[in-house]
Amino acid sequence: MKGCSGSMTVKLGRGQSGGHITLFFTISDEAKKIEEQGSLGAGLCLKDGVEVIARGEEGAYNLKINYLNGNGDDELYIEVINLLMIDIPEIKNYRWELNIKFSLPLSQGFGMSGAGALAAASSIQRALGISHEESRRRSYLIAHRVERIRSTGLGDITALSAGGVERRIIAGSPYNGIALESGPGKAEGWFQEIPIILAWKSDTGRHTSNYIDNLEWKRMINFFW
Repeated sequence: MKGCSGSMTVKLGRGQSGGHITLFFTISDEAKKIEEQGSLGAGLCLKDGVEVIARGEEGAYNLKINYLNGNGDDELYIEVINLLMIDIPEIKNYRWELNIKFSLPLSQGFGMSGAGALAAASSIQRALGISHEESRRRSYLIAHRVERIRSTGLGDITALSAGGVERRIIAGSPYNGIALESGPGKAEGWFQEIPIILAWKSDTGRHTSNYIDNLEWKRMINFFW
């Protein structure tokens, strides 16, 4: 949208993603390419998660992050936009503000880092008018890369790409490549409205990397596979 004569162009976009609960999983991180890393297993995709409203105003690039409730991780959202700028240099022509709202607590096993990365990547692309399907596929790819770079997750993004009650049958990002082709990761999902009660501790849990980057934990998690 454009304001009155002499004012800067302002662009707005919204992104939303539900969280994900992993029921059981493997750690499949042997591949050199992070797009081929991930996990096998099954889980539940949630309606509640993260909503991001992106506002871009023409000018020298800048990024401001606001959390409307709770305290998030700035570095996650910085990583998202840095990766997006590789594919979409136009992002550098705007001063961005991300307004982020959480509907579930962080660091409690609800896949909120993946949900946040997905919602942020989608909001910025939608603000720039990128088509739904292209922005959707790129958001999954960017979010998967961010999860692997930061060791905040393995298969949440592939799970969310399937939706519902899902099983991950091939490890890796659900989309990849310049043309955003499907795979190498693959998940299947079926949908059924299931009321569930979510419970969590008052303090945050251990960071995911404490498990998936620990050789002993990896051995125990993969023992029955």
